[in-house]
Amino acid sequence: MQSDITPKVLFPIQHKHLLPTNVIPVVESYTTAVWDLLKKEGSRLEGVSTPLRGFVLPVFYKASVYAFFGRSYPVAELYEPFNDFDGSFHLLIAGLPRVFLKKSTEGLATMHRLLGKYFDGPHDDASEGVLEIEQVMRSHGYVRPRSFSAVNIGDD
Repeated sequence: MQSDITPKVLFPIQHKHLLPTNVIPVVESYTTAVWDLLKKEGSRLEGVSTPLRGFVLPVFYKASVYAFFGRSYPVAELYEPFNDFDGSFHLLIAGLPRVFLKKSTEGLATMHRLLGKYFDGPHDDASEGVLEIEQVMRSHGYVRPRSFSAVNIGDD
């Protein structure tokens, strides 16, 4: 998202909420969620072997989302689009034309759409940082759901 408030206002808010002394509630939420999800998902395995990456990545993704965005975030619907986007993120950053990255750009579009719905709905369980960024954006006239998702995804 290109705007004057991003470097001057939003980045300092992000930095403030990610300072070691301020990030403690997010870390506590994350570790609690990881533990709960590992117990839940681990009990489903019933002693069956499974690839580690396929087991832990969804758990870490969900725990991260819960820590920052709360449990009202559409985590199940966004996991696959996130993976589609994340798998080619390095190619997007490198400047490969998006026409060659259909799966990634479709994932990004889905993420924008679902995050827009998230920010339009109740989400008071989000972290203080996410809520403060949203409040500041709204106070500066950024009310379109695409604006909020662009800041949180890092896409313009």
